[in-house]
Amino acid sequence: MLIKRIILIRPPLELRDDSAITDINYFFPPAGLALLSALLKANGYDVCVEDMYDYSWQKVKDFFISKEFDLVGITCFSGQHFSALKLAGIAKEAIKPALVVLGGPHSSAKNIDTQIISNYKEIDFIVRGEGEKTILELLEALNRSQPLNHIKGLTFKSNDGQLVRTPDSEAFKDLDSLPFPDYSFLDFEKTENVSDGKIDIADKKRISRFAPVVTSRGCPNRCQFCALFMGREVRFRSPENVVDEIEKLAKTYKITHFSFVDDCFNASLDRAEKICALIIERKLSITWTAMARVKPLSENFLRLAKRSGCLALNFGVESGSKIILKTISKNIELDDFVNAIRMVKRAGINSAALFMVGNPGENNETVKETIKLIKRAAPYRIVVSPLIVLPNSELHDLALKQGFISDDFWLKNNKPVHYTFEHGLDELRFFRLKILFFHYFYRKQLSMAIKLAILILGYKFVKLFNLKIDDVRDWFLRIPLFNFLLKRMKTA
Repeated sequence: MLIKRIILIRPPLELRDDSAITDINYFFPPAGLALLSALLKANGYDVCVEDMYDYSWQKVKDFFISKEFDLVGITCFSGQHFSALKLAGIAKEAIKPALVVLGGPHSSAKNIDTQIISNYKEIDFIVRGEGEKTILELLEALNRSQPLNHIKGLTFKSNDGQLVRTPDSEAFKDLDSLPFPDYSFLDFEKTENVSDGKIDIADKKRISRFAPVVTSRGCPNRCQFCALFMGREVRFRSPENVVDEIEKLAKTYKITHFSFVDDCFNASLDRAEKICALIIERKLSITWTAMARVKPLSENFLRLAKRSGCLALNFGVESGSKIILKTISKNIELDDFVNAIRMVKRAGINSAALFMVGNPGENNETVKETIKLIKRAAPYRIVVSPLIVLPNSELHDLALKQGFISDDFWLKNNKPVHYTFEHGLDELRFFRLKILFFHYFYRKQLSMAIKLAILILGYKFVKLFNLKIDDVRDWFLRIPLFNFLLKRMKTA
């Protein structure tokens, strides 16, 4: 079978944040598929990308009518893996004899790949980890009818039905050798749900065309909750290569806002400074945000960041409790976090602090410590999320050891489970609302504080009658007026 025509798909996301009281939707371009599309095209394949993130299942079925492809590639994330598997079944039935390949963080996780291959006959291959080299070697071997066992990072069943899992592939090091992502399939007018740009751009009336940029891969830290997909070896693109991509996206698609989606943009401070300097040197009229660590930071970097268009730096601090931070191996000092927020503020850049509730050892006292830290540091914005268990994380191993989840959990459950071994989900929601309330109260944003106070009182009223938040929320959402009001609140 000759493979030439390839379609890459992000499946319907069926978005809903089950930890929230109100509905939350967002749009984020599928950068991984865009990069893979460019790579395959550069190697002579006929490639198209279909972003089905907001498709109904009927629209998915209609899409495949009269379509012809030799290979269907589907990206698979935890919490949306049933959607990816359902899509695979539809594609396999509609396009015969097309091969179906699964990739992405969920299907790459330890033991998950073998479970999928063993239980879903519609999946022909799983490409694990950083799949650029693996997918090219797989296509070449298939087109030449060669054996596949030598290809690293591959899971499949042999012709005699035996499960084959080749050794993991090595980390991809020469990131500058990769082509820039191919976004020709994407409508960049879809800004109504862009969470990053909408939140951080002060002028809410200005339309911002938004795109993510990956400038490095890997993270050296060992946070307990993290499902580390790109490994712990940090590899960098050169500053020139990064800014070349930004300039191309700005000129080709009129992108004005960028999000550096690295695990840690300032892992190399010299490189981060050079990226900022090149943006300034080339006079690119853009804005950007990034995830950063509280260290290393410097006044020079922040000055350059501000001049180059930085709107906000986002810091993952997770908790104000030193005990919690030690438990989850966060490896940061609270004083360093406070200092980082103050340095960013002096530079005229907004800061966002990312917190979790429900880490092992969480209780009312640790929540109070988080609130005290927020008062002390005074970040511009905070995000608070109940902890979820993701495969390939140390927390996942702990949950298995505790019997909180089973080995076959991901074959039976579509959504990642919140870590409720110590506290129920409703209690985690209360922790979340409480932290958010005090943040807005300290910032004297009284309208948001009042909204959160209403939700807190509603929570206590519901619990007074031993009802479940989900049941009450869903009942209210069926009433048009309350549906409208709850979605307008968007506070938690």
